[in-house]
Amino acid sequence: MKYEDGKVVETFEKPDGQRRVELIERADGNARFVELALLHDEYAGDYWSSAHHSGVYADVTAARDDLKKIIYWLRPE
Repeated sequence: MKYEDGKVVETFEKPDGQRRVELIERADGNARFVELALLHDEYAGDYWSSAHHSGVYADVTAARDDLKKIIYWLRPE
């Protein structure tokens, strides 16, 4: 996806292809992330929809560290 407030610097994909997380770095150096879910509509077909929006973090490293704690399928087993 394209975001007005920044660029995607890293993408994490769930092995089944049904979810992904995009890590976004903003122009001011702050960062955030968005979890997307692949959904299906009988008329429109498959499409990506927002499932979770994070708050704003001081930098990409802080956002990456937190997303691995928050997004259940990225947590270490």
